[in-house]
Amino acid sequence: MHVTSALDTVSTVSRALAQGRCVILDGGVATELASGTGNRYPHDEQLWGLDALLDDPARVRAVHKRYVQAGCDVITTNTWSL
Repeated sequence: MHVTSALDTVSTVSRALAQGRCVILDGGVATELASGTGNRYPHDEQLWGLDALLDDPARVRAVHKRYVQAGCDVITTNTWSL
């Protein structure tokens, strides 16, 4: 996976939008994390993203990697509601 700077990413997305291209955001990380396990990190609904990062960061990384491989333009971090 190629890592780019935030500025490079903003420039790439800005160019795509200026050209009228569709910019694709990653999908439902929570749904993907629960897929196949049924685990929704029930400890605290507000902090499930933190639970996922602490309990199994490799699994979170794997979800993001699948979205990048599928061709999404933007991935979001698994840190909302923190």
